[in-house]
Amino acid sequence: MPKPLQMLAIPSKALLNLAALCSLRAVRDVGLDLRLVADVGGLRAQWDALAAATGSPFLRSWWLDAVSRASDARPAYVLLLRGEVLLGGVALAVDRHLLVPRYRFLGQGVLTPDHLDLLAAPGEEAAVARAFAQWFRGRGSRLLDLDGLAAGALLARAIGRQGEAVDAAPYLTLGAGSDAYPATLSASFRRNLRRSARRLSEAGAQHRRIPPEEVPSALAAFWALHEARGDRDRLIGYAAVLDRIVLAGVDCGECHLDVIEAGGEPLAVSIAFGVGDRLSLYQVARSLDPAHGSAGTVLLDRVIDTAAGEYAEVDLLRGEEGYKDHFATGRRPLLRLRAAHGLPARAVLTVEAGLRRAVRRIRAARAGRAMLASRASRARRDASPSVRA
Repeated sequence: MPKPLQMLAIPSKALLNLAALCSLRAVRDVGLDLRLVADVGGLRAQWDALAAATGSPFLRSWWLDAVSRASDARPAYVLLLRGEVLLGGVALAVDRHLLVPRYRFLGQGVLTPDHLDLLAAPGEEAAVARAFAQWFRGRGSRLLDLDGLAAGALLARAIGRQGEAVDAAPYLTLGAGSDAYPATLSASFRRNLRRSARRLSEAGAQHRRIPPEEVPSALAAFWALHEARGDRDRLIGYAAVLDRIVLAGVDCGECHLDVIEAGGEPLAVSIAFGVGDRLSLYQVARSLDPAHGSAGTVLLDRVIDTAAGEYAEVDLLRGEEGYKDHFATGRRPLLRLRAAHGLPARAVLTVEAGLRRAVRRIRAARAGRAMLASRASRARRDASPSVRA
């Protein structure tokens, strides 16, 4: 059985105030039981059955188990059941923000999960949404700060707020047959890929899928490549967590590591998750040596080409980096939803909204001053007489 949050060994003056969370009670008007638990426990198989339909690796129990120790926030699964049948739920983490319980998606932050939502069994979406809304508007104050929400999400409908678009996730639809993928690429990009792949091949580089027994050494190479960049400190700080994620995903056959290597030296390492008919390209680490130019792009091409015929879609996940445009055939918006219930929570949300507006005004003013200064500088140069040697 799932472990209720009330049973956690938490000191009375700890960060989390259990009384402010939620009472475990029946949601009578929709005929569902609501449980707020720290772990899905014996309902894991049912949870994963619901999550599989989304195609998102970030809703699978192996991901959630691995990230549950990634921060001081405590896991808080909101589960909706009829008897012992799980009909819906959402994986959250709760901490205290300005004295108010704050709920975020479990794993939200540096690891940037996306396509997140409230799970629901087919045909039970309306009941699950109403039950979640009743929990959110129940006794006590609470904040929701949910980043990475899928557009059109059931959770947004339940709360009655759509959130703001904060990012996008490019994706590639794979047609039937192994020849369909190359046809999605522009002719110029295909030429550049062939040229780069030929150059790497002439240097002895080859692509291969990493077998499970070599995953630890491939992860070590992945982190070594990131450390050489000097701009990956935040992600490197989560190395132990991501290692747990990858090992758990590999164990259940839903995580793949690929490498391009030459003479035993990894030039690029990729991490991808495969759930249902969707392959999600999560991370690529590559060498910065000019001799290994485009190794990361060539590796992505090889991974996608391998996926053709096995998956219907390749998701490049959140972030609109330029290289993704070469592969993508579309993009999905990702939202951040902030909502509050109770006077203290609404006050916090109002203050934070005001601060965000102030920051935006300050940044806009600075940008405006910089633009005016640049124009004035050009005007002075244009007005100055030419000086000849």
